[in-house]
Amino acid sequence: MATKRSDPDIAAAATRALEWDAAVPLDKVSVTVSKGWVTLKGEAEKEEAERAAWMAPGIIAVENRIAVSY
Repeated sequence: MATKRSDPDIAAAATRALEWDAAVPLDKVSVTVSKGWVTLKGEAEKEEAERAAWMAPGIIAVENRIAVSY
């Protein structure tokens, strides 16, 4: 059985996942976590950032509040 991860651990993992995705400008995206729920805010390619954030283990849900950049 997997151990539940803390919000700071999930936030760090989600941030690392975003760092690894070249299509996501990390300087324009913020990550917050509450009870395993990740919220993304900022400006980027919306689907890319959400897809990258889901790579972090322990996430319950992702709320994508990113404005689409062109």
